[in-house]
Amino acid sequence: MDYTIEETARLYSALQVDKNQWIEHLQRPYNIEDINQAEEEIRTIEPLMEKVKKDYLSRGGDVSALQ
Repeated sequence: MDYTIEETARLYSALQVDKNQWIEHLQRPYNIEDINQAEEEIRTIEPLMEKVKKDYLSRGGDVSALQ
């Protein structure tokens, strides 16, 4: 499925919000399982963000528009 440039930017933004929430979760974990889960989620999200960013830029998107 192809996304428009605007949709790609929104997808990147949503992934960034999710990543930031997991980073915040790391700052106040309840136990070691929480830490492990947060780290795994971040490791999963980061490559997706890079793929989305690369796709966005390859279609002429402005990197400064990604948040």
